[in-house]
Amino acid sequence: MPTQEILMTCMHCMHEQMQQKRIFESPKTAYRLFVQTDKPIIFTCENGHKNQIFIQDFSFDLLLQWAFNDFNNKNVGGAVANFSSSLERFMELVYKIMMANQGFSNDEIEEHWKSLAKRSERQLGAFLSLYFISFHSMPFTLKEYESFAKIRNDSLHNGKRNYIKTKKYGEYVISVIHDIIEVLLNNVPADVIQQVRMSVTPLVQGIPVTTLYSSLVSWEFSSDEVKEIEKKLGQFSRTNGQEYAKMASRATKEQKRLFVDSNGKLQLVSNEFYEEKNKDRKYRGRRTFDEYCKFVEQRESWPDIYRVIDMRCFD
Repeated sequence: MPTQEILMTCMHCMHEQMQQKRIFESPKTAYRLFVQTDKPIIFTCENGHKNQIFIQDFSFDLLLQWAFNDFNNKNVGGAVANFSSSLERFMELVYKIMMANQGFSNDEIEEHWKSLAKRSERQLGAFLSLYFISFHSMPFTLKEYESFAKIRNDSLHNGKRNYIKTKKYGEYVISVIHDIIEVLLNNVPADVIQQVRMSVTPLVQGIPVTTLYSSLVSWEFSSDEVKEIEKKLGQFSRTNGQEYAKMASRATKEQKRLFVDSNGKLQLVSNEFYEEKNKDRKYRGRRTFDEYCKFVEQRESWPDIYRVIDMRCFD
């Protein structure tokens, strides 16, 4: 599987420093690790603590982040490879969502997908067939798909690498992803998508888990009214943090939602009230290629107070 690096601290050491009120001491230690899209990251820090890192992003999303990172660093070969892998993993995800929407369990879906694994032509055919049955349309034309596949093949197999063509290929990939996400959000219940999201590689028992989430592609699906509600809630939380935290706790216990009324007061409202405000939903996750490049480039770097220990290996 394609890999990328991540810097992580030991959560056990951080917890001990907090208990001993030494959290602001320097230097701190970060560990350079390989990320893989198909399993959690496990490492042992210099003090003997075992750590398990679970990255909650979809695999296609991680690969897409790496593709834009490669593109920003002028590594067009790596960008094409990761764009291609991202699209393949995205189609796998969508296939599993469509299967789940037909009533199949996660175990049944995984078993069925194994019969298609490592057979790209069969995967594509199965994906297109089920997509048409599910939504009565096609996500893309084969002619268009094959024309962009030529850019991929020229780059990966023939060494023909071109900056402009790589960008065109990336634009095509994100266009397909955006279009299909919009179809899913309009036609598949949110709990079905969540069912597939949670069908992850089993974690290793007995090792504490730290969960990370840094999704690049937005799945936001909301109305203009809800967007305005969220904006007001954000403003309220920044100016009235304690009250907001208290009400948020109540909302969780009572299974209600937060709402800022016309007088600027924070209220609890029913889920039905919220759903009524959200009935004219639309997909809000579209970004341009350049916007993705900029977003990835602006991801926070690690501060200089950390010393880095290289823990990369292929075990």
